[in-house]
Amino acid sequence: MNIFERGNALAQVWTDVKNFATSAYPSFVTGGDKTPEEIPVFSFHDVAPEKLNDQLEYLASNGYGTITSAEYVERGGGTNGERVVLLTIDDGRASLWNVAYPLLKKYGMRAVAFIPSGEMLDAVSARTPTMSTAVGDGDVLCTWPEIKAMRDAIDFQSHSLYHWMMFTGPEVACFFTPKIRDGWARIDLPIPQRDGKEILARDYPLGAPFYQMDSRLSDKPRMIEPETVRSTLAEHVLRNGGEAFFERRGWKDELMSVHRDASKGADFRYETAEDISIAMSLAAEKSKRIIENKLPGHVVNGFCPPFGIAGSTAVSAVAKAGYAIMYWGVKVPESALAAPGVIHATRVKDDFVFRLPGKGRQTLFNTLAGKALRRVGLGT
Repeated sequence: MNIFERGNALAQVWTDVKNFATSAYPSFVTGGDKTPEEIPVFSFHDVAPEKLNDQLEYLASNGYGTITSAEYVERGGGTNGERVVLLTIDDGRASLWNVAYPLLKKYGMRAVAFIPSGEMLDAVSARTPTMSTAVGDGDVLCTWPEIKAMRDAIDFQSHSLYHWMMFTGPEVACFFTPKIRDGWARIDLPIPQRDGKEILARDYPLGAPFYQMDSRLSDKPRMIEPETVRSTLAEHVLRNGGEAFFERRGWKDELMSVHRDASKGADFRYETAEDISIAMSLAAEKSKRIIENKLPGHVVNGFCPPFGIAGSTAVSAVAKAGYAIMYWGVKVPESALAAPGVIHATRVKDDFVFRLPGKGRQTLFNTLAGKALRRVGLGT
């Protein structure tokens, strides 16, 4: 898995095609103009003002109400013939405060926000909402004063302790380039270790190797890369022009050669099964505890794994920590269904809001075309 590779967007489009081919999408997406029997759950990330306004206006004008995670569980995921939806927003990015919150208040609606509680920022006070998506400054997250201020419209649930991507093997997937640095939010980058500590700043130097990777909540053991290898590559880039190094022909082959030499005899360590179990318990228990401590009286009952990935060990830890429900993508993994006592909810992307029955409903073709264009960077 390499979320930074060039073909990743096309792979996501292909995944959409396969989901349709296997009838994975709910019936309101693919046809029918009747009120859905199951509550539609939509997933958002960095929200844009115009698009979100249009989506909320569509919901409001067609009589759709919004609910919280607890209400979803109470209803057993059923609409009971009512026009009701669950809006979920991942990551706790600044646009949650700047864009989503003001618009939810405008339309009298609610949403669920999944936040990686260990990443949220402390501050003296909340910032003034700017109605900006903070594009180009994607590592800016909401602060705890802002989270507290949004409780009247937003139900805060767990997105694990950190927004965790990890290295899983020694094969180099890519290198940390100016393009990755400038094009990706900080929380999307793998979390490195330095002197045995997690570095949430993810302040990678240019040229740092990115290895095979996966979600921290997968069942795969984490590989701890040798810091000496990372520093050797960074020094090579710095000595040879810094950012300008990546404009040279053959820079990738050059770095691969430096990496091969630096890796000889280096200690690429892997965690044990016990390490994985401890990490999963921490991700489930501590993330819940932080939110409930920061928001007195609030109950965290929902867990949404970052990147929509969680192995059986993580699912078991979530169940043990007392969560009532886990939120996924279009499909629930087979390994998740074995966990007793936890409800599993599927989600579809926010593009499909306009496929809900109602006046002004968008055609499936136009929805899919817009979604595909967005995937490849040509849409909003």
